[in-house]
Amino acid sequence: MKTTMTKLRRTIRRVIRESSDWYSDEHETLADKKFADEQRYELGPGIPGDDAGVLMISGGGEKFAITNAGDYFSCSIYDDDFRDSFISKLEQAREEGYEQVQLASGPMNTEYLTIDEMMQRVEEIEASMY
Repeated sequence: MKTTMTKLRRTIRRVIRESSDWYSDEHETLADKKFADEQRYELGPGIPGDDAGVLMISGGGEKFAITNAGDYFSCSIYDDDFRDSFISKLEQAREEGYEQVQLASGPMNTEYLTIDEMMQRVEEIEASMY
């Protein structure tokens, strides 16, 4: 079967148009929050940090969301104020009594860090961007 350039262009446009319809930053943020909430409930009682001052952070890669602080917070590593806003939020969490961070970037990939270690991770991410 011979595919003409016109048919190929139409197919590419259709695929791009269809794939861009479902994606939005708002949907990704809500998905991050839902994932973090599911992770939180899967921990169950008796797991360190269930109510022991552990700040829940979902994401990794390009986007992070803090889901169990007083107000929901989300940022992208591509935001101009990524470092400053994220570190400010971590400092605020420390003042509110959080001592550790549970960083969940997938169902089987969870790390426990101190607030200072998470701040260092943010600094490393920022430095790797330039």
